[in-house]
Amino acid sequence: MESERYAMQVLSCIMGDSDGSRAYWELVDKGLAESASVDADEMDRTGLIYAYAGADPEKIAQVTQILQRIMLTAKEFSDDDLTRAITKLRTRLVLQGESSMRRLMAIGTDWIYRGEYTTLDEELARLKAVNREGIYQALDRYNLSPLTVVTLLPES
Repeated sequence: MESERYAMQVLSCIMGDSDGSRAYWELVDKGLAESASVDADEMDRTGLIYAYAGADPEKIAQVTQILQRIMLTAKEFSDDDLTRAITKLRTRLVLQGESSMRRLMAIGTDWIYRGEYTTLDEELARLKAVNREGIYQALDRYNLSPLTVVTLLPES
């Protein structure tokens, strides 16, 4: 469903954008991880929400626990979090629209996967229309649990 796609983009921004997100404040800002993010990845007729963190091996258990908590408490966000995420995504979309290649890639991807052409104004309106209820509906349909945890460590 189209509205769920935008709802999950906004939710992933709230949970794990590169700055100003829950993952950033709980992991990167506190020095537990060098980087942390939660992303919505759309694919042909499917998709996923995944969390990532780069951290020292001795901090992996703590970082994993925090990321799991962030994912499992996805519905816990403020109205300010929602407004900031929507504004951030809309601003990013406008700035990306300034690049001809990025705009052409977005148009091509929409056409190949969805058979539609979406104007920049339509994309902006769809993001602006995301609300708490829409995010909750998407989460009810696509529950984020159970979680699958994958840990990659360097050889000792």
